[in-house]
Amino acid sequence: MSFHEKRSLASIISFVLVFGAYFVALHLMRQNGLLEGEGLNRTLAVSVLILIVAAIVTNIVLVTLSAAISFSNEEDDRDFTTDERDKLIELRGCRVSEIATGIGFVLSIVAMSLGLPPNHVVIGIVASFGIAAIAGNLTKLMIHRRARLHE
Repeated sequence: MSFHEKRSLASIISFVLVFGAYFVALHLMRQNGLLEGEGLNRTLAVSVLILIVAAIVTNIVLVTLSAAISFSNEEDDRDFTTDERDKLIELRGCRVSEIATGIGFVLSIVAMSLGLPPNHVVIGIVASFGIAAIAGNLTKLMIHRRARLHE
């Protein structure tokens, strides 16, 4: 597995862990009544800020660990260079992420126009960011794998 593939896989794992924990915590907060009443907006804002920090830190740690493991493994592909193909793969992953984010945002706004409460819309937008990050990294991973098969 190349460095680029390991980096994409580490990002996928970090986003699945962080967003999974976020939505489990959100579900528990809802069951305990913390997502009701006056403090709802503040609670949601704080939870989203914590999610952002956790996603950044977790992603940095896991990508760094995957690079360290890749560097320490003797049999591994140690090609850390980035060529035009890698840049195009990165752009394609970004495009998939942007499309997924856009679709999630539009669906959330449509849901709000149909009467869904704003707090649900915020949760929908956050979910679209998580799905977009995972989809973009999955796209990069699949394209890297396909490119390595044709080398």
